[in-house]
Amino acid sequence: MPSTLIVRRAENVRGDVPAERLAEWIMLLLDGFAARVVTSDGFVAEQEIDMLNEQVTLLLDGPPASDERRSAAARRADHGSAPISL
Repeated sequence: MPSTLIVRRAENVRGDVPAERLAEWIMLLLDGFAARVVTSDGFVAEQEIDMLNEQVTLLLDGPPASDERRSAAARRADHGSAPISL
């Protein structure tokens, strides 16, 4: 099954990022994880799998919406400031 379909079928996925982009980021995490397992004797997949799962979950859920973040966004909007872009 293509990775974008897997992301689309998830029930609680953030809506601010397209499924294709989320799938690309998940693949990036998985590729990096696999590369590290292969190239580093000290990096053991079985010991790190929980961290990988946590990072994928955070990616799919999106950033937590805290009162502080909402207030900062409101202040930027009030002053006409935009987030930094590259």
